[in-house]
Amino acid sequence: MKKMRQELQIIFQDPYASLDPRKSVIEIIAEYMLINKTLPTKKEIFNHAAHLMDVVGFAARCEHCHERCLQEAPVLKEVSPGHLAACHLCDK
Repeated sequence: MKKMRQELQIIFQDPYASLDPRKSVIEIIAEYMLINKTLPTKKEIFNHAAHLMDVVGFAARCEHCHERCLQEAPVLKEVSPGHLAACHLCDK
């Protein structure tokens, strides 16, 4: 049963009741992978979640989006303890 639960995810129909407005879309997507430890590290999980967002065409872009962001997807990296960001501005 536990193995089967790792393959399933409940999707609630009412987004106002089921989605946490304090979390970003990528955090919501990564949540089940964190719980089930589908990948070894948090960084890998968030990179995979970002990849899934790109696959389905949902790439949230910030107000600081540059031409480089559209040509080359930024890599998710830890910019401070416990804070991950995928932004070319963090390269500086």
